[in-house]
Amino acid sequence: MPITLEINGHSQSILMDSSDQTLDTGTPIKSLKVNLDRTGFYLVRYVGSESLLWNSRLSAIDQWGIVFDAFAFLLSGKIAFPDYVNLLKRFTTTAEYLPIHEISDQLSFLNTIARPRISDFSRTFHRSQLDLLREKADENALVLREAVANRLTLVDEAYARELATNFKEYDSVPPDMKQAVALAYARSTEDYDSLIAAYRRSNSDEDKLRLLTAMTAFTHGQLVNQTLDFTLTTEVKRQDTRLILVTATGNPDARDNTWKWLQENIGKLEERYEGTGILSGTFLSIIPILGIGRVEEMKMFFTNHKIPDAEVGVNAGLERLLVYDRLARTLA
Repeated sequence: MPITLEINGHSQSILMDSSDQTLDTGTPIKSLKVNLDRTGFYLVRYVGSESLLWNSRLSAIDQWGIVFDAFAFLLSGKIAFPDYVNLLKRFTTTAEYLPIHEISDQLSFLNTIARPRISDFSRTFHRSQLDLLREKADENALVLREAVANRLTLVDEAYARELATNFKEYDSVPPDMKQAVALAYARSTEDYDSLIAAYRRSNSDEDKLRLLTAMTAFTHGQLVNQTLDFTLTTEVKRQDTRLILVTATGNPDARDNTWKWLQENIGKLEERYEGTGILSGTFLSIIPILGIGRVEEMKMFFTNHKIPDAEVGVNAGLERLLVYDRLARTLA
C-alpha cells in the first residue's frame, strides 16, 4: 500500500508491503503528517506523536482528515472519549469549511445518542463558530451558518428562546436562518398549532419542509407523534414522510415515541413506498438510532416483520446498530 507522508516539511512516499514497517528518517523529526491530502484509503492514528502532527502545516483537507479519522477510532473504541473531545477542541476557532462541517456533523450525531456527554462542548463549539460566521457572506459560509445555527438551537436553550422571537415574522427571515428560527420556536414553545398553521399558509415546498422538520424537534414526544401522523395525510407529499421520520429519529427526546409510532404504522409505510426501495434507505438511517438500548427488541421486530423491498437496508441498519449501541453504552 502506498503511504504518503511529510516529515519536517518534506513530502515523500513509501510502499508498505507488510503489516509492520519502520522508516529510518536519518534526522530528528520535528513535524509529521501522514496521508497527504487524503489521497489514500486508510485511517491514520498518531500514537505518542501528536505533537509532531500539530507542528505540521495542516491544510483544510488535512484538518478534515484528522477529524474524520478520530471519529472512526471513537466508534471502534480505539480512542477514549476525552481524547476525542480534546482533539476536536483544537479546531474550535478554525475558519476552514471542511473540518468545521465535519465536526458539526459528528457533534450532531453524538447529541442524538449521548447528549449529556457532548452537549456542553457542542454548545461551546457551535456558538464560537456562529460568532466567526456572522460577518461572512460567501456561499460556503452561508451553508455552514445554516447548519451551525440549526444545531445550536438543539443544544442551547437560551439561544433557542432568543431566536424563536423571529418566528412571528417568519416570511422575512433570511433563507439560511429560516430552519433555525422554526426549530427554535418549536423547542421553546411546543406550539404545534402555530407551526401547522404556518405550514398550511405556506406556498413554498421548501418552507413547508422546514416547518415539518421543526415539528420533529419538540421536547414532548407526543407532539412529534402528531407530526408523524400528519405526514401520512394528503397535506404532505409522499416523499416528505420518510424525510420527517428520519429527522424525528434524531430527536433524543422523542426516540421512544418514534419507535412506538414506527411499529404502529409500518404497514402504512410499506403501502406508501411499495416497490420503490425507499424504505431500505430509510431503515438504514433510522434502525441504528431507534434501536439504541433495545437491540434485541429491534431484531425481533424485523424478524417477525419481513419487508422484501427493504431487506438490504434493514440488515445493514442492524449491523450498524451494534456499533452505535456499543458507543452509547460506553458514553452513558
